[in-house]
This record gives sequence, C-alpha cells and structure tokens, in this order.
Amino acid sequence: EFNQLDKLLAASLEKNNLTSLQVETDSVLALYSAGQVKETLNVLKELQARHPEVAEFYNLAGACFTDLGQSDEAVKNYQQALRINPDYVEVYCNMGVAFKDLGLFDEAIKSFNKALEIKPDYAEAYNNLALILSELGQLNTAVKNYKKALSIQPDLSEVHYNLGNALKKLRQL
Repeated sequence: EFNQLDKLLAASLEKNNLTSLQVETDSVLALYSAGQVKETLNVLKELQARHPEVAEFYNLAGACFTDLGQSDEAVKNYQQALRINPDYVEVYCNMGVAFKDLGLFDEAIKSFNKALEIKPDYAEAYNNLALILSELGQLNTAVKNYKKALSIQPDLSEVHYNLGNALKKLRQL
C-alpha cells in the first residue's frame, strides 16, 4: 500500500508541476501579447534557467529578439529550441524571418523549406519563402509559392497583397 500511495503522490506532484509550468507559460505569453517585449525577455531568462528543456521558451525569446531588431540573438534562441525539439516547425519559420532580416537569404530559404518539409500545408512558410524569392528577382517561383499559400489558406490578405505586387512586377496586370 505504501508503494501505491507513493505512486499517487508522485503523479500528483508531476501534475501540479505541469500545471505550474502551464501557468508560467500562459503568463509569459500574456506579457508578450501585451507588447511588453523587454519584460517578457526578463521573465524568459528565469524560465529558461529553471526549465532548460522547454523549447517554447527559446522560441518566444527568439521572437522577442526579432521584435527588438536583434536577429543574431533571435537565431541563437531558435537554434536552441531546435536542439530541444528538431521538428518544431514554427521555429524554422521564425528563424527564416530572422535570417532574412540578417540578409542571409540562403539560410532563410533553407529554414522555410525545412518548415515545409515538416508541415507541407504551412501557408505562412510559403508566403515568407515567396517574399525572399521575390526580393531575389525569382518572381515566377515567388508567384507559385504565393498561390500555394492561398490554396491552403485563401483568406490571407497579406498573401493576396504580396501576390499582386509580384504579378505587377511581372507586368501581369
């Protein structure tokens, strides 16, 4: 019976710890959503120290650094998130944006392609990939990617706008 009670206690502690972690995660996301980026980073540093195995904390830190224009730091956090969870598709997309901001277009393209390899119906990754291809003058390929994004999620106004700009550059009015 003692062994059974021990197991129940351990399960309860684990459940409470997960609940505590969820509360901390929700709190830091609320802080970020409220636009308090520097405060979010301060809380994330503490959370990363206490929970170094939580990839989401590194992804969110990367987003904060991107918002602050510190793309190098963003990439470091995204890479750490991927060391923890190599199939974290959103991180590949976010890291692609950071690479783009750094002017590392080849790396950005690889990141978006990796996101699409993991999740072939990721409209945002197609849009972001198309933006880079458009900047590189690969307009026909960009148009194909915009159209692929819209076939997945037809209500994305940003993609319609980007597609229109690419078609205009191709003189396909």
